[in-house]
Amino acid sequence: MKALLIKDLKMIVKTLKLYLFIILCYAPLGALQLRLGYSQIFPVILGSVLPLSAMAYDERFHWDRYCLTLPVSRRDIVLSKYLLSLGFAAAIAVYTLLVNLLIHALAGASADTGAMPSYILLFTCVAITFININLPITFLLGTEKGRLVYLASMVFVIIFSGTIPQVSSSALGLPMDVTGLALTMTVINIPLTAVSFLISLSVYRKKELS
Repeated sequence: MKALLIKDLKMIVKTLKLYLFIILCYAPLGALQLRLGYSQIFPVILGSVLPLSAMAYDERFHWDRYCLTLPVSRRDIVLSKYLLSLGFAAAIAVYTLLVNLLIHALAGASADTGAMPSYILLFTCVAITFININLPITFLLGTEKGRLVYLASMVFVIIFSGTIPQVSSSALGLPMDVTGLALTMTVINIPLTAVSFLISLSVYRKKELS
């Protein structure tokens, strides 16, 4: 399991350097706006794409067929993708939060600091939901055939991510409880991730790789 995660991390660093560079640079640039907005949570959304993009390279070089000759099970392979995806989402969320808090503190702007953790948690949950939907589809159809679903869900995530930070009240004129929504989505994502993993595992166990 550890070796699989190291392999995926090395692949991401080697082949997706531009994405990593954008994430590392965009977080501080977005934080310079000193207000909540799409720029604050964009790195979290972009980071959710990286593990799925890494799977495309696995498919291109027929890694799965080779991997099964090693002392690892199909369960290990599927679990490693989920651990990588969730780990990336968490790491980028923490990095984005720390960068925003630091820049806001240096600039003396604290108006949005209290809400920042809730917004980042909310969109980390959105990113995880995106992962939970796309991983089973990718295992079933492959990265090429599953690209339409991948793109459609990404468009939805971008639209959702771009509009929610601008919403300050609900249709009834009541304040939007971002913290409550973030915690609710966190609770929902726990069983959703478990179900997604079981579906992916069932699909991958039946998949012909020869």
